Amino acid sequence: MGTYRTTYIGPFLKVTGKIEISTDIQTCPNVECRMHKRDLGSDFCPFCGSRRSEMRETELVIPHSYQLADRFDFDVDLLLSPPYPEGVMIPNSRIAGVTEIDIDPSCDGDFASLAEIDIPAELMTFRSDPEYGPVVARLEEAGLVAVKYGVVVYYL
Repeated sequence: MGTYRTTYIGPFLKVTGKIEISTDIQTCPNVECRMHKRDLGSDFCPFCGSRRSEMRETELVIPHSYQLADRFDFDVDLLLSPPYPEGVMIPNSRIAGVTEIDIDPSCDGDFASLAEIDIPAELMTFRSDPEYGPVVARLEEAGLVAVKYGVVVYYL
């Protein structure tokens, strides 16, 4: 089994906030028991014999794109959250008007060096894109992301 290293250059979202995730667990209600607040696999606690009860655990996490898509009602395939690095979301499709960087100038795509790119214009194009713009605006308004431009190396 291997991994793929991918390099993306362009506008991306840096996660700046956290969201609350709740999980229901079946646990021992006995505060003195060592299985209290641990998930049980049976109806009774194996240590104290108490009948299990349901408990809700809540934690703050750095959100992935699929969690935000669910909460903010946008297509889950719009943004990619690579497993590493955490806290970065990149567009999952090419954005019209954003310069494509290519290492091989003989390819069909446009070739540009980083020095030739007008980064403020690229960010404005990303923010005004009909597909990405409304989603980015809602996520920024919620204080969850900041729009950045740069190089993202990630592994899949």
